[in-house]
Amino acid sequence: MRLFINQPLAVGNSITLNADTTHRLQKVMRARVGDAVTLFNGKDGEYVGEITSLSKKSATVLLSEHSQVDRESPLKVSLIQGISRGNRMDYTIQKSVELGVSAIIPVATKRSMVKLDEERKDNRMQHWQGVIHHACEQSGRTRVPQLHSPLPIKDIAELPDIDTSLFMDTQGTTRIADIDPPQAHVYLISGPEGGFDDDERQWIRELGVTPIKLGPRILRTETAALAAISVIQQLWGDL
Repeated sequence: MRLFINQPLAVGNSITLNADTTHRLQKVMRARVGDAVTLFNGKDGEYVGEITSLSKKSATVLLSEHSQVDRESPLKVSLIQGISRGNRMDYTIQKSVELGVSAIIPVATKRSMVKLDEERKDNRMQHWQGVIHHACEQSGRTRVPQLHSPLPIKDIAELPDIDTSLFMDTQGTTRIADIDPPQAHVYLISGPEGGFDDDERQWIRELGVTPIKLGPRILRTETAALAAISVIQQLWGDL
């Protein structure tokens, strides 16, 4: 059992878990007093401890062992993802975390079917952050990818080194394998359902981004990003 805990951790400390985490321990993981559990906070490896108390609303874990394990890819991959609906966006975020991305940047595009006002944006951010934490728990990651607040597509022009990015483009002709390996960081730009429109596609190309294509078939939004990340990690990362 692995759990993300947003608090300082140290060997010898007794950590109190909140109601939500306790509920997951009991109802999802079927944990009991005496069970071993691994905690991480995204900053300092992972800690192994034992559940010493468990009630409906709280639990305590006594930490006994620390491991400075690091399972991060040597290549930083930031996913710039056109916002898609519900489970499709969740799936893309979840699996991209499992594949080792270091950051996720949701962007609003003309064809995005999800429109976020400030309240909905806050709710989505909290939900997506939970998806990221759970994916880190499942995949063994000890560092939590950064989740950026949603941006209009035009604002990606302000990101550092955006001209070294890769752009998933159905009209592209370049294969990822034909691109020179990046030094340490690469952005991957992937569209929502329906992709980018012609104006957005042209504007992204004018940024100096390399348009790429994954074979002759048209991929769904969640398939495209994950397929590209897999290829990138296989060529330049740690797959």
